[in-house]
Amino acid sequence: MRLLLAAGLLVFLSASLVFFPDDPPPPDADLIVAPKALAEPDNAYHDFERIAATIQFDTGKLAWLAAQTDAASPAWGELEPLLARNEVALAHLSAFGRRASYLDPKFADRSSITMDAPIPKYWPLVTAARLETLRAARLAESGKDAEALERALSVVDAGQVLLRSESPLIATLLGMLTRDIGAKRARAVIERGRLDRATLAAAARRLAAVSSAAGGLANGLRFEYMSVENLLSRFGEYASRPPAGRWIYGLGARVRYLYLPNRTRGYFSDRFREIVKGASAPCSAGPAADPPAFPKHPGPNVVGRIFANVAMPDFRKLYPRRCESDYRVASAAASAAIAAYRLDRKAPPPGLDALVPGYLDAVLLDPFSGEALRFDPAAGTFLTPGKDSEGKPL
Repeated sequence: MRLLLAAGLLVFLSASLVFFPDDPPPPDADLIVAPKALAEPDNAYHDFERIAATIQFDTGKLAWLAAQTDAASPAWGELEPLLARNEVALAHLSAFGRRASYLDPKFADRSSITMDAPIPKYWPLVTAARLETLRAARLAESGKDAEALERALSVVDAGQVLLRSESPLIATLLGMLTRDIGAKRARAVIERGRLDRATLAAAARRLAAVSSAAGGLANGLRFEYMSVENLLSRFGEYASRPPAGRWIYGLGARVRYLYLPNRTRGYFSDRFREIVKGASAPCSAGPAADPPAFPKHPGPNVVGRIFANVAMPDFRKLYPRRCESDYRVASAAASAAIAAYRLDRKAPPPGLDALVPGYLDAVLLDPFSGEALRFDPAAGTFLTPGKDSEGKPL
């Protein structure tokens, strides 16, 4: 009996090697970012590191300060020492915003790209951005609206540096957050109604020239793919450490019915290709449909299918966040152009198309509808079908 069982197992192992061959490596060149070497002076990395090294803040106090809008509030007295302690970091923030790109030197070597990109590494930039916009609010309360607007726009520029980066997805997300912080403060300063026409017109064109976050999101998702692909290519190294993993990998390497490395990588490349494509899809189209589900029944590459089904986050939730960020920047640009138009014509524009070409080079689009931004002159508000990341109307 034992001989029959042993013979049967031998036949199964042999058959699995013959009848369940692995696939060729997936054609994934479109999902691969080719990291560049760190170059000066075009790269913002060193300014980023200086911000992280010099920023000093109290998280609770900063959150409290960010919620204050009344200049007469005692909260503003708490802001001055916080700004004084972080003056060096805020100067680096301005320098960071004037750079063309950001590249962490760690990612110059593709083999080093992993999912190990902790948020604390990037968070000092957002903290500096919040402090800078609070300082802009303070300046505006003191009547220095032009300086306040410039500081808010420098924060938008800093967010754009991260969005143009070749870095992990977290850098893209915090880039969107940083420019949103700046765009909201810029719009608040603009709507105070105390800026001159030339300053408003320049701000409108500067904000209108800010590119969509779609490209940065797609790039960040490609980095996520590369981290997964690198992990899968080293699966033997990872799985060989614990006893259970060593057994699964050892058996899977011999019984291809269980684990086919290239086929598994193909599963991920197919899914990421759809996800990256969705990053640039019109917001009005909604999240892309799910890729076809993998077969439920047992078959070749059982372990690989488990990886693909369990380890794949739903990145589609990032699409509306990208659209929200694009909308905030576009509405700030439109606010500046409308304010300049009001100064010239003593009345609001009948529609946003009236701002072209005197104040804008082209009609600004609502990313949620794919059509021109809608403005209600009577109410002085924008109308959009979009919602923010919490599902609330914008």
